[in-house]
Amino acid sequence: MQVAEILFLARLDMASARIEEEKINGTVVGIPTIRGSKAEPPQEDRALSYALTVLSEAVAHMSAKSPGELAGLPEPARLAAIRLLRLYSVLGRHNVKPAALPAARLRVFRATGKSLWNALTKVALLPAHEPELYGEAAINRIDHALAGEAEHAARSKFDLPAGHDAAQPPAPGSSLMHVVIKGVIVQPSDSADRDFLKPYAILQRPLPLAALPPLETLSSMQRQLREEFPWAANALEAVFGQLRARRQFGSVHLAFTPLLLCGPPGTGKTRLARRLGEVFRLQTLVLKLGGAIDAMSILGTNRGWSTGQPSPLLRPLLKGTASALIILDELDKPANGTKNSPPIESALLGLLELEDARCWLDGYLQTECDLSGMLYIATCNQTTWMPGALKSRFRMVDVRAPTLPELRSVAPFVAKDIEAEWGLASGALQGVPFEHLLPPRMTSLRQLRRAMQSAVARWLDAPGQHIRH
Repeated sequence: MQVAEILFLARLDMASARIEEEKINGTVVGIPTIRGSKAEPPQEDRALSYALTVLSEAVAHMSAKSPGELAGLPEPARLAAIRLLRLYSVLGRHNVKPAALPAARLRVFRATGKSLWNALTKVALLPAHEPELYGEAAINRIDHALAGEAEHAARSKFDLPAGHDAAQPPAPGSSLMHVVIKGVIVQPSDSADRDFLKPYAILQRPLPLAALPPLETLSSMQRQLREEFPWAANALEAVFGQLRARRQFGSVHLAFTPLLLCGPPGTGKTRLARRLGEVFRLQTLVLKLGGAIDAMSILGTNRGWSTGQPSPLLRPLLKGTASALIILDELDKPANGTKNSPPIESALLGLLELEDARCWLDGYLQTECDLSGMLYIATCNQTTWMPGALKSRFRMVDVRAPTLPELRSVAPFVAKDIEAEWGLASGALQGVPFEHLLPPRMTSLRQLRRAMQSAVARWLDAPGQHIRH
């Protein structure tokens, strides 16, 4: 393994490339990437291609060994094997098309990479070695990163409107830079808890807020989403109308009044909220509130509990942004609260008021957080039993049930969702004649999705249909 690592690094050097790790306060917390002599990734040449081949051969060599043989390797060999496995997990090519590569990496890591890694660490490594690089935390971090890349690649099949270029990072001191935690995070006495809190130090730095796109881009985005959700034109106008007004009066950062989408089940309310997050390139967190018994799913847990953790609302911000979209799914269906924790609606009241959100206290971090950069979209089926104080925080928009012609018109978009769910390349279902296979009656987007999944199976069972893989 050491020889393979030396050979890999030598080939990398021949390609004028290097391995780069993201660090916070000197601690490795990122995912390894290959960088060229400049800031951008290097162009692939023969040397770089050979270096990546070395990775594949090293992992193939590991796979040929039994778990016992891997655990019995000398420690230097096991450390080198883990370093090569980390690189292979995020850089492996897998002989697939570029569009399918993120999904393939995630699939291989979960099927093979994790078991190899666990075998290599079955015999404990010396405590001096970084757990962030070799331990369970590193496995989970890479799994999370690969899952995020796979989801992003699957969603990128929805083309952004023309002219919607990636926003340039704001300059230091810009009004688009925002500090989430201006105070001090109280450090716990336990070293493991201190290590757990290290990633949250990034929230004490200036982070970029989401920028408000130009007027023409906003209009283009709205047209695009109306094609996907023709029955939700009023909800789209509620968002984009406010954004256009803010832009015309000189606002530069993305923000809108918390939105409550109310309508029958299966009308695509949550999917619409997700798509808004995608077109605005926001980190998105979906909180499933149906059946939630208390506010811990929003507030987190105070120190002193074995399950203590900061608020989940802060997780998207650890990606290095001060803006995120929080989707409060099924806001009308939380269970009754407990005597040890406030009900969900009371936890939301402060977050949804801008002034209160600027000084929101996280019980685990034991410091105030400025969450004024967060955006909120909630979904529900009815508001009859929803507290008036909570409803008053939202702009409520009714989402009607789609008509049959509207459902048929959005079938191509649902086909792309199915491709992503099944781990297929974009366009894999283009040859399926859905227009002839769909039922004559449908009343919801959920019914359309199920009907299309069943239609694929029926079409494949038809005589003469053969799919090559």
